[in-house]
Amino acid sequence: SSGINAEWPLRPGLHQQAGSELKRHLDQAREKGASVWLTAIPLKSLNYVLNKQDFQDSIRLRYGWEIDETPRICACGTKNSPYHALDCKLGGYVSMRHN
Repeated sequence: SSGINAEWPLRPGLHQQAGSELKRHLDQAREKGASVWLTAIPLKSLNYVLNKQDFQDSIRLRYGWEIDETPRICACGTKNSPYHALDCKLGGYVSMRHN
């Protein structure tokens, strides 16, 4: 029991109470290097700057939460989700992350 508190100091028991999808996201967020982007110095010259909306969207993607104002149905006709939007070449974020 004390090991769990050491792993989750801010909210003991969160991992145990979470559903399988959230557990997967929490485990990924705890992996070595997964939080480095949160402490990066915001250097415009290296494009390391996130505005408020980009930061909020990144946190939502990190934990698998829906992104505000994302259409329920993608332009390709498939039910939209953060995962679909990252992969869909027609209506997703694929072109946005390369532009």
